[in-house]
Amino acid sequence: MDIIILQHPRESRHPLNTARILELGIGNCEVWVGEDFSAHSQLLRTLAEKNCYLLFPGANARASQDVLQTERPEVLIILDGTWRKAKKIWVRFFSYDTATPIYRSLR
Repeated sequence: MDIIILQHPRESRHPLNTARILELGIGNCEVWVGEDFSAHSQLLRTLAEKNCYLLFPGANARASQDVLQTERPEVLIILDGTWRKAKKIWVRFFSYDTATPIYRSLR
């Protein structure tokens, strides 16, 4: 499973940048920095072509252990920021695509 971390710009400047540590330590992990990913061509392509799961709480979120019993995600997307910043990324990108479920939330 590939891991994509969508990191708020302020998080990238923290001295203990755990997303960067993950990226250096895990070969299939990428960190993309920004606030608005609606025009991020690589993310849009990944969402369209692969079975992606978003690790984020929500009303329709499913427990990861339940998902992994029946499905094999190809990509896990993680939002890196304070709750307020992560929610901003969520609202600007993920919450608008309600017609076609291109991701599934995990908790």
